[in-house]
Order: sequence, then structure tokens, then C-alpha cells
Amino acid sequence: MSAKAEHLQAPSFLQSEVWAQFKSEFGWRPHRLVCESEPGAGSVSALSRMAGPGIRLAYVPHGAPSGSVSMLADCSRDALSGPGGPLRDCMFLRWDLPWEASPALREELRALGFKAANVDIQPPNTVILDLSKPADQLLSEMKSKTRYNIRLAARKSVVVESEGLSAFNEWYQLYRQTAHRDSISIHSQQYYKRLFELIEQSGDGSEVSADSSTTADPAVMELLCARHEGELIAGIVVVYYRGQAVYLYGAGADHKRNLMAAYLLQWSAIERAQARGCLSYDLFGIPPSDDPKHPMHGLYRFKVGFGGDIVQRLGCWDYTRRPALYAGFCYAEAARNWYFKTFRKRR
Repeated sequence: MSAKAEHLQAPSFLQSEVWAQFKSEFGWRPHRLVCESEPGAGSVSALSRMAGPGIRLAYVPHGAPSGSVSMLADCSRDALSGPGGPLRDCMFLRWDLPWEASPALREELRALGFKAANVDIQPPNTVILDLSKPADQLLSEMKSKTRYNIRLAARKSVVVESEGLSAFNEWYQLYRQTAHRDSISIHSQQYYKRLFELIEQSGDGSEVSADSSTTADPAVMELLCARHEGELIAGIVVVYYRGQAVYLYGAGADHKRNLMAAYLLQWSAIERAQARGCLSYDLFGIPPSDDPKHPMHGLYRFKVGFGGDIVQRLGCWDYTRRPALYAGFCYAEAARNWYFKTFRKRR
């Protein structure tokens, strides 16, 4: 099985106990959905919250029961309307499916009553690197400009180190600058800091290899900082979980961008992930295509430059037992999404 296939089938960090605990501190209610219509289907972690007066929605981040799409429908029905269903007070259940997209899968989902959501919560398109390959091979499969920029940053005395919570406040200020520059929305400082704290409390992170299924929550999070002459000029947050490494958040200064610190940061994260025994590295989010007109085209070129496989997941699909209420919610959600894309993005 390829590293891409293993990554898509492996338990996601967003399905971990520590993630559910973290989200519970920010307005979400955690649930465990047991899918029993087929043997071995397993269970998934779901979250629910109020989305308006009398409206509760449920969300499964990067999770799905093992088995067929029909199993997904059975699990949804049981959770929303079955006897003792844990989501009986929810208007709908939104699955952020980790499966690779295909026309056949989309058609099967529609036939079973699912509807593609108006918005995706997690980025459906990404780049996944196979870390079972030696470092020299990974470098050789990168774009030549990417290799050049990694080496340039090292020559220019950019230093990358794992600094953790000691550098968090400094990093967050840089993250705010980055968000303002790129017109993206971010959470509060306390949100990200609390995630670090909970992961540190969940264990020492020693068991993060692919066969670490015996460890309840083998998650490790690192803040990798790139400094030049002592000044923080870029930083990324990477999580390691059950044989996977995922790049979650990144920040970069407006100045000294010619030092190419972002490239050295990613390469350092790749090397650290390999040292921890991870089999894949997920760059976690690219635009859907190499379209020069896309506002995030630069991000696409940056991430694709590291090689690997471009993957398109199915994204978010909704299942409801209350179609009239759901239709009204979708209308409001689409209007809100249009507003944020059209007006808020320009600020």
C-alpha cells in the first residue's frame, strides 16, 4: 500500500481523544458514534454545537466507519434518529470525509441521501509526502527551486529549532501579522495555546510510530521556529500522530523573506517526522488546481514544490432527517460564506 493510501486510511489527529477534549473547551460537545450495522465498522469521534436558536449541528472531522458508503448512511441514521441515538437533537450530521474523491463515490453518496456541503471545514486538497523514502530521494523529487531555497536558507544562517510554548507568544504575534497580510481568519491566542497545553498533558509523545495503536492518544505537537541573527522570521506548527505528520499552521514575517526560511522550516519538519518514525507528511491544504488567478496560487506552488502526491479528499457531506429545516440552514450558511469571501476577505 502506498504512503498516500495509508495516510488516508490511518486515524486522523482530528479523531483523537485530545482533539475532542480540546474542542469541548471551545463550545463543542464530544460524542462517540458506534457504527454497528456491519461487523468491524468501528466508531468515530463526532462533535456537536449550537448553530443558532434551536439549531444544533454535528460534525465528524476526518473520520468515517470502516466499510461501504451504505455503512456511512446507516451510521448517520442511527445517530440522528435511532433509539438512543447520540445526535437525536441535531438537525444534521456533517461528515468531513478523509476518502479520496471520485465521481463514483460522489454519486453513491447522493444516491444514499447525502448532500455536498456548502463549505468545507478542513481543506480537501493537499500534498502528501512518502517518508519511507530516504532523505536524498525526497530531495531529488522536489522542484529544483525548492531544493535551492532550502540550501539558500541554510547558507544565509537561518537556524531552525523546536522551541515549544516558550516561543508561543512571539510566534502568535507573527501569525497575526501573517493572517492580516493574507486576509485569513484565525482563532484567539488562547485557542492555540490551549491545544499545545492539552497535548503536552496527554503524554510524553514517545509512541508516535505507525504501530502505536496501543497508546491511547500518541500525539505530539511542535512549534518549529526559524531565526536569523536571533530574530524570529518564520514558524510552523506540526503535529505527529500515529505514524503521520501534519503541518497545521504557519507564520512568516513581512521582511527577510529573501532568506527563504519557510523552505528550511518544512524540510526540518520532514526530517524530524522521519526521525520519529512517521511514514507520511501532510502539507494540509492547497487550492484545487494550479490556477495563476487563484488568490492562494503562491501557496499551491510552494507546497507542490516539495514533491509528493496531490490528493483531493471528498470534503464535507451532510446527512439530515429534517430536510425543511436543513434547507433553511443551507441558505443562511451560503449567504454567510458569500459575505466572508466577498467582503471580509478584502479587509
